[in-house]
Amino acid sequence: MRYSLIWALVPTIQAFAAPFAEPAAFAEAFALQHGSEYANTMGEIAILYPSDREWSENSETVAPCGSYSSIGNRSEFPLDDGFVALVAKSNKAWSISLKISYDENPTKNSDFDEWASGNVSNSIDIGHTCFYMPDQPSSINAGDYATIQLEYMALEDDSNETHYACADIVFVEESVFKVSEYALSCFNATDNDYYSYSDYGDESSTEAVETTTVTASASTSSTSTSSTSTSTSSGAAVAATVLKAASTGLGLKNLVRGVTTSIKKPIIISNNRSFHTSPIVKTYEEEKVILDELSGSLTDDDISRLGRVRNIGISAHIDSGKTTFTERVLYYTGRIKAIHDVRGRDGVGAKMDHMDLEREKGITIQSAATYCSWDKDNQPFHFNLIDTPGHIDFTIEVERALRVLDGAVLVVCAVSGVQSQTVTVDRQMKRYNVPRITFVNKMDRMGANPWKAIEQINTKLKMAAAAIQVPIGAEKDLSGVINIIDRQSIYFEGSQGEKLRIEKEIPSDLVDLVEEKRALLIEMLADVDDEIAECFLEEIEPTIEQIKGAIRRATIARKFTPVLMGSALANRGIQPVLDSVVDYLPNPSEILNTALNVGKEEAPVNLIPAASEPSVALAFKLEEGKYGQLTYLRVYQGKLKKGSMITHVKSGKKIKIARLVRMHSNDMEDTDEICAGEICATFGIDCASGDTFTDGSVDYSMTSMFVPDAVVSLSIAPQTKDAANFSKAVNRFQKEDPTFRVHYDADSKETIISGMGELHLEIYVERMKREYNVECTVGRPRVSYRESINGRSAFDYTHKKQSGGAGQFAKVMGYLESTELAEEGEIAVIPGEDIKFRNHFQTKVVGGKISEKFLMACQKGFEDSCEKGPLTGSRVLGVHMVVDDGATHVVDSSEMAFKTATQYAFKQAFMKSNPVILEPIMNVVITAPMEFQGNIISLVNKLMGIINDTENNADDFTMTCDCSLNNLFGIASSLRAVTQGKGEFTMEFKEYQPCPPQLQKQLIDDYQKKSKEKA
Repeated sequence: MRYSLIWALVPTIQAFAAPFAEPAAFAEAFALQHGSEYANTMGEIAILYPSDREWSENSETVAPCGSYSSIGNRSEFPLDDGFVALVAKSNKAWSISLKISYDENPTKNSDFDEWASGNVSNSIDIGHTCFYMPDQPSSINAGDYATIQLEYMALEDDSNETHYACADIVFVEESVFKVSEYALSCFNATDNDYYSYSDYGDESSTEAVETTTVTASASTSSTSTSSTSTSTSSGAAVAATVLKAASTGLGLKNLVRGVTTSIKKPIIISNNRSFHTSPIVKTYEEEKVILDELSGSLTDDDISRLGRVRNIGISAHIDSGKTTFTERVLYYTGRIKAIHDVRGRDGVGAKMDHMDLEREKGITIQSAATYCSWDKDNQPFHFNLIDTPGHIDFTIEVERALRVLDGAVLVVCAVSGVQSQTVTVDRQMKRYNVPRITFVNKMDRMGANPWKAIEQINTKLKMAAAAIQVPIGAEKDLSGVINIIDRQSIYFEGSQGEKLRIEKEIPSDLVDLVEEKRALLIEMLADVDDEIAECFLEEIEPTIEQIKGAIRRATIARKFTPVLMGSALANRGIQPVLDSVVDYLPNPSEILNTALNVGKEEAPVNLIPAASEPSVALAFKLEEGKYGQLTYLRVYQGKLKKGSMITHVKSGKKIKIARLVRMHSNDMEDTDEICAGEICATFGIDCASGDTFTDGSVDYSMTSMFVPDAVVSLSIAPQTKDAANFSKAVNRFQKEDPTFRVHYDADSKETIISGMGELHLEIYVERMKREYNVECTVGRPRVSYRESINGRSAFDYTHKKQSGGAGQFAKVMGYLESTELAEEGEIAVIPGEDIKFRNHFQTKVVGGKISEKFLMACQKGFEDSCEKGPLTGSRVLGVHMVVDDGATHVVDSSEMAFKTATQYAFKQAFMKSNPVILEPIMNVVITAPMEFQGNIISLVNKLMGIINDTENNADDFTMTCDCSLNNLFGIASSLRAVTQGKGEFTMEFKEYQPCPPQLQKQLIDDYQKKSKEKA
C-alpha cells in the first residue's frame, strides 16, 4: 500500500472536506468546528495548507505550503489524532520534525496536499533536519493520504532540562518513509553535522536552507525564520543544541530501516539514546525497486557474468531422493563419469555423501557443496550447488545452506507427498526468502500421484503451485514427460537416461490432460502475475514467452513454484529441471542482500554484486580438513583474491588468503579469484559460522543464520587415556555445528552434550570413536528442561560486603516479568521467533544514578542468571528484567558488585513471579499401513500424546500428534513392535509447555537434593 505525507485530524475528515473547494476555507471551517475541543493547550496547533506559489531557490516564505491558521487549543494529544510538527523546504530539502506512528487505515481526501501542526511548551524549540530530494515530491498527491499520529516523550539532558523529542523523516519516491542516517548522530551533533545531505547525495552542499522555530505560550504563537548553511557555525550550533534532545529517544534506527508498521510501539530509552532493533522486512515489490536502482552500479561484465550463475540448494524430507537427484545432476553436467549407489553398495557411493557414516546409514549428515556447468540454448551456465540433509536432527545444515543460496529445488515424493520435514524445509525457505522450483520424485514407484503432491503443496505449504509437465506412462512404465508450456514430449533414452528425444506430437491419450493442466497453469499464473491476468481477463491465450516470463517473475517473487516430475533413480526427468533452474530461478543480481554498517549504528546497507565494489563475504560453514580449518564463504560484493588481505569484522583482525578453492564434495580445486555471487572456501581463517569478512575499506556485518535450541542431552565420559582427544573432538564439533553444545554440570560432576535429537548425538559419539579413537561411556538421553515465570514481581536489592579495605556496594531496583506481560514495543519483534521464549534486559535509569559501566555489569548478571535458573538449574526462557533505579558508592561500588546484586535480585524476583518448569513438546508424524491404525492410536495414548490430524491413503495412513519429549525415548522400538517393523516416524521440536505439576515437584526435589549433597 502506498502512503503519502498527509494526516487526517478526525475519522470523518472526508465528510468535512467535501463542501470546501478552497484549502483556506476548509481550515477556517475546521477551526470553528473543532476549536473548542482542544482547550487549555500546552502549545498552539497550526495547520499548514497548500498555496499556488511556485518554489524557487531564493524563496523567503517560512511556511512552504502557505500561511498557517490557528484552530484552537487542547490539553492533550490522544493517540487517535495528532499531527506532524513544522514543515520547511528549500529547493533540495523537505524538512519535518516529528515523532510518528503509523495507522494502517489511511484516510483519503481530495482537497489537500499536506497538513502540519506543532505542539511546543514553555519556549522549548522543536528543530528540523533537512534531506536531499532529487525532484519535487510529485508522489504527494491529493487523494493519497496516510494517517500520521503525534506522540510525545519527555527527555532529560545532562543538566536535567526537559525537552520534547522529535524524529526527522523524509518522503521519497514510491511513498517510502526513511530517516537520514545523519539523524542517528544528532545526539553528538557538531557545527558541521546539521545540514548534512550524506544520506541522499550532495554531501558537501553549502546551500542555505530555511528553518522555522516556534515558541508558544498558553494562547499565542510566533514564528521566526533563519537562514543557515553547513559552513555557518552559528546556525549549526543552535541546531545542535536543539537536536541534542529533539533527535534522540525516538527509535530512529527503526525508522532508518523502513519498518513503518511498528512505529506505534513505545521506544526504549537508555541514557537519552534510543534503540529498536526490529529486523528489516521487505516485500519483493519493495526489493525490486531497490534492485533496479542497484543494477545501475553493475558493469556489462558484471551483468554478463552474474546472469550465468545460479546458487541453488537441494532440500526435502528424509528419503525423498535428494542425494540420488544430486548424483544425476553431477552426471548429466559432466562433473562425475559414472552414477554410484547412495548407500555405497557398489563400493564407491554417492559423490556428495562422502562420510562413511552417511553411506552406512543411507542418509545425508552434512551439507556438501559442489559446482558444475550446464549448457542451455548454446549458453554455458554455472551452478553452485549444495546438497542438504533431510533428517530434522541435522536441520542446522539446511539453515546454513539456505542462508547463502539464491534459489532451491524442493524434492517431494510422488507417493508420500508433503511430509513433516517438507513443511520444515518450506518454513526455512520462507525464513530466508528463497525462491524454489519443485521436483516430484519417485514417479516410477507404485502409488505415485503427482497431482495429490501438488495439491498438498498448495494446501499444506500455502504456496501457489502448478505442474508445467505431465508424465508419459505411469509407475514402472514411466518413459518421459510432456512440457505443457510448449506442448512437446520429452523421452529419456540410453542406459542412464542421458539421451533426450523431443517430439512435437503428444500421445493421443494425454492431449486432454495436457490442455486441462495448461489451462490450470495459466489460471494460477493469472492470480500472481499482472501480464497473464490481463490475457486471462481478455480471454487471449498467452504466448510461450509470456508464460515463461510470468513463471520466472512469480517464482523469484516467491509467489509461485513450478512443478516438474520424474524419477531420479530411474534416470527420468532430471535434465528439464536443470533447464528450469536457468529459466526460473534468480541469478545473484536478482536477489537483494543487505548488511549492517557497524560504524553507523548498524544502519542497513544494500550490497551490490559488482566485482569492483568493496569486498564483503560471509562464512557459513566450518569444516576440519587435513590442511586445517576449511571455511566456506559466500561472496556478496567485490571479489576475493589468493594472496590478498581480508578483515574479520568482529575482531578487526587482518588475515591473508593463502589458498582459495572451489569445493567438489570433499575434493578441492584451487582458484586464484572468486567474484561476487560465488561460493568458495579457504584455509587458515580462525572464525565462527556467521562471521563477516571485508577488504577493510568498509565496516559491514551480515546477519547470521537461525540456530534452533537443543532439546536432548546426555552425559558422556571418555576413558581416562582418551581425555585429550575427547577435548579436541568436542571443541571441533562445537565450532562446526552451532546446535551441538557441551557443558560441565558442577552438580553431577558430569560432562553433558546437547543436540537436536538422539540421532544427532549418536552420530557425534560415533565420530569421536572413528575420527579421534575416543571410546566414551554415555548416559541415558534426558530432556533439556527450561524455566520461566508467569507473573511479575518488583525487586529492591542492596548488596553490601565489607571485609576491610574497599568493600562491595550495589543497589538495584526494578521488576522482573514474563515477556508476554511486557508493554507492546519494549521488546523488538523478530519474524519467525516467539517473543515468549526470549530473554530481554532493559534499563530505565535516569539522572545518572547508575553509570553505563555498572548497567552493563547488571546486564551480564542477568545473562548469567538466565543460564542457570533457581528451580532446577536449567536455562531460563521468556523473562524481561527492567532496572529503573539504584544507588552507588563512590568507593565500594564496582562492576562485580552490580553483577552480583543483579543475580540476587533476579533470584529474589523470579521465585515470587509464579515460576514454572517447561518441557519440550515434539511434533511427531507416524506413517504405517492401515491395519496398524488402532495399534498406533493406542501407542500415542500410552505416550500421553495429542492427535492433531490423521490422513488416510490407499494402503497406509499418516498421523500427526504432539508428545512430550520426556515420553518419546524408546519410541522407535515401541513403533517397530506394534507395526511389525513396517511403521516409521519423524519428530521435530514444536514448543515449550509447562510440565505436569507432579513432574515439576519431582524435578525440583531432585535438584534440591543434589544441591544439599554438594554442599
